[in-house]
Order: sequence, then structure tokens, then C-alpha cells
Amino acid sequence: MAGEIVRTIEPHSEADLAAVMASTLTMFGNAVGYGPYFIAGDARHATNLFAAIVGATSDGRKGTSAESPRRLLTWVDEAWLACIASGLASGEGLIHHIRDARNGRRKAKKGEAPDEDGMVEELVDSGVDDKRLLVLAPEFAQVLGVIAREGNTLSATLRELWDRDRAQTLSKGCPERTSKSLVSLIAHITPDELRARLDTTEVANGFANRFIYVASRRSKFLPRGGSVPEDKLVNLASAVDAALRQARLVTEVGMEAEAWELWEERYRSLVERPPGLMGALTGRAAPIVRRLALVYALLDSRPLVTVDHLRAALEVWRYSEDSVRWVFGDRLGDRVADQCLVALLAAGEEGLSRTELWTQLQRHTTAHRMTDALQSLADAQLARCVHVPTKGRPAERWYATTRERSERSERSERRSQPHE
Repeated sequence: MAGEIVRTIEPHSEADLAAVMASTLTMFGNAVGYGPYFIAGDARHATNLFAAIVGATSDGRKGTSAESPRRLLTWVDEAWLACIASGLASGEGLIHHIRDARNGRRKAKKGEAPDEDGMVEELVDSGVDDKRLLVLAPEFAQVLGVIAREGNTLSATLRELWDRDRAQTLSKGCPERTSKSLVSLIAHITPDELRARLDTTEVANGFANRFIYVASRRSKFLPRGGSVPEDKLVNLASAVDAALRQARLVTEVGMEAEAWELWEERYRSLVERPPGLMGALTGRAAPIVRRLALVYALLDSRPLVTVDHLRAALEVWRYSEDSVRWVFGDRLGDRVADQCLVALLAAGEEGLSRTELWTQLQRHTTAHRMTDALQSLADAQLARCVHVPTKGRPAERWYATTRERSERSERSERRSQPHE
């Protein structure tokens, strides 16, 4: 069903098909709401996804990728339109948008039946009935800037709501909480903004690895614009409506035997992540693939994840990993190490001594910091050290590894065609 939606949209949109697919899966998963889930370890995983659509300002067609899926789903479920919001600013504001009802206590008035303390309980805030929330962040660079502010709780709250259905503020004056909520996020950002704004703290604390990254570019030129004909949307709408209704009756979703076999075959490669920034940004590969497979199954109104759903989810994840490589290349997420790698790649077969590297960095680091950075490159097999005999203590000369240079060349060719 997901493929049918994308194929129907494709002739009428300049958007990237991968971005349309990511938007469709994220939106449908949110429209389903709190209900379907699978258990991995002791964790309950629902249908909420975080997707980061990454493309150039004008040519990426990031916003366009969400238009047709949103039109389709709001046609099917008009009430869901009120669940779409933007303007992320704080964790407290996010929780307020999907808050539970809250009772308070006050002194009893004449004629009221007080408790032993002379107080009565009353409804202070009726809360929000529909706990589905799809956050659209068309300027995700601004959100990352907000997150970077000292004391801001947005990152922690988003992480918590990706993990589970509940969160709360600890404000003494007006504490709020949310439960049985489902928060999804679609973010739009350029590659340069993502590289510049993604703080190492957000990489380390796991915020960044909760996302599916999707490289996006214009798929075609439609000088007169494009819109999916209404009759084609009507045909899709009835199937999507049936899938939504069925999904809301579902609780725990397992996998068919053949899907389990494929999962066991691929699990280790999903869990064992590569070193450096690539590994840090894809550290939640396994649960994200399972969530994607769950959404695929629900779109097909299936009570179990089939091997086809799992294969589709694995392909989405493969594209996401390729997108991360396209954006970040061989960065380790360590400023000094990344600068050293750039210098070593430029030096080629000549290599660089420690002193030459230090000069390349304009001497804006310490010897200890340089040692840690070079060790990180060696651990990641991105650089190697050769000890050169001298009259005294052997000198170190560093080289980018041959493997790294050849893989970098291959990746450069792939990045020119990130969809292939």
C-alpha cells in the first residue's frame, strides 16, 4: 500500500520519491495513534517515527514531499489535521500541546462535601483528548539552535517521547504530564545546516540517532505545477481509511516465521555500528527498522509483519545510511580528528608529521588533544602511523589509509547519484 501511494503521487510531484515515502510512513504512523506496538527487550515500540529530509534550499523539494501524503491522510481523517503543529521551542511547550487533564484541590465552599482537610478536588485543566501530534519542522536548523541553548529541555523531551508514550514537566508551579501520546516529527534541513548545527552533544546523547535521514532532490520539472487528481486520491482514500480503522483495533504485532528468519540474519549488522559519526548517527538502526516494518504491515492491514514488510523497511534504512554518508562523509564528530583527516587526505602519499599537522590546525589545539584525535582516526582505520628512525627518538608520520582513500573516491561517485 505504501508503494501504491507513492507511485500514485509520483507523476504529479517534483518531490523526491524517497522523501515522499518517508513522509507517508511517518504521517500514517502518527495518524494511527496510540495502540499498535511491538516489544523489543523490555521496551514498547509504537508507530511514531522521526524523519529528517535533507536537501538543498530550492532543489531539495523538502516541503513538497509532505504535501500529497498530508492531503490524502487529512481527507481520510479530518480530525488528524488538528494534530499537526510546528514551532518547537521547549519541552514544556511540547508537553502542554498533548497534556493530560489535571485536577487541583481548593478549600471547600458552603454546601460542598469537603475531605478531612476541608478541601475539595476539582478539574483545573481538561487537557487534550487527541494525543496524536505530528510536528513539522520546516526550518529544523532553527530547532537545533533552540536545543543548543543552555537549560532548554526540548531535546530531552523529544527523546523521551520517541522512546515511550509519556513525559512530564517538573515545574513546581504548574506541572504537566502526558500519557498514551504519540509524537512524530518530520524535519527539513539542508546538508550544510545539518553539518553545522548538529552539536556533538546531541550526537552523544542519542537525539540524532532517533532519526531516519533522507537525502532529497527534485525528481522532475513540472512547469505548470502538479497535483494528484481527485479521483486517484479517492481510490487511495478508501484503502487508507480501511487500513487506519483496522490498525486502531490492533495491539501487539509480531512477525511471521520467514520475517523472523530474515531479522535474525540481519540483526547483527544492524546492532554492530561502524566507528565515528556514522555509527553514532545510526545507533538505533534495529528499533527503527522494526518500527518501519510495523507501519508497512499496518498500511497493508496485516496482523503480522511479513518478510516483504521487513525487506521494505531494510531498504528504507539502507537509503537512510547512504544519506548519512552523503551528508557527513567520513567525519568522526570530533572537530580536531576531522580536521586532521582532511589534512592527511590532502597530503596523500607524502603524509604529515605531528608538527605539520599541528601547523595545519593553526596550532589551535594541545598536544594531548592531538594525540586523542589521531588515536581516534587510527581506531577507526582512517589513518595510520609510521615511525621514522632518527638519531634520537623515532618521529611519527601519519597517513590517511589506502582503504580510506579508495572508499572515499567510490563514495564521491555514489554521492553524485545518492538514489542509486
